[in-house]
Amino acid sequence: MTISTQRKDKKFLHTRWLIWGILVLGYAINFFYSLSMGVVKDSLMVEFSLTESLFVSIANTFSILYLVMQIPTGILVDTLGAKKTAGFGTLLTVIGIFLFATAKGVPSLYIGRSLVGLGASVSYVSILKIQSKWFESEKFGTMTGITCFVGAMGGVVGQATL
Repeated sequence: MTISTQRKDKKFLHTRWLIWGILVLGYAINFFYSLSMGVVKDSLMVEFSLTESLFVSIANTFSILYLVMQIPTGILVDTLGAKKTAGFGTLLTVIGIFLFATAKGVPSLYIGRSLVGLGASVSYVSILKIQSKWFESEKFGTMTGITCFVGAMGGVVGQATL
């Protein structure tokens, strides 16, 4: 192995942890956002004059789109790659969060929440793909456990802080 190859390998070792960490942080933010609706329910219902069923409908768009996107996400990750898929998903999530936060009416709430659901749906599968390709197979279970723990902590923070 040449010195330049060793430097590239060492740089990749750091880069893979950075990318994995950013994706896992995004996964935690997705949990934060998915579970925060219960906390902001009363404010949204008053501000937008929502009925219970309309609120639940808006809140559930996240989960429904997240669920529906799981098989297409696997296909996207296998064809486009995990980094591109996660990057595009993160962009959709950010746009959705911005639209939801600045919503002036119910349609904006639906669109924002839908974009967040679509964007968030690709994060976990992308993380698993990166873990399987960039890290030793012996660490896959541990890293998946850490990923799930950090994601769940995003939900805890979402419930506790709001």
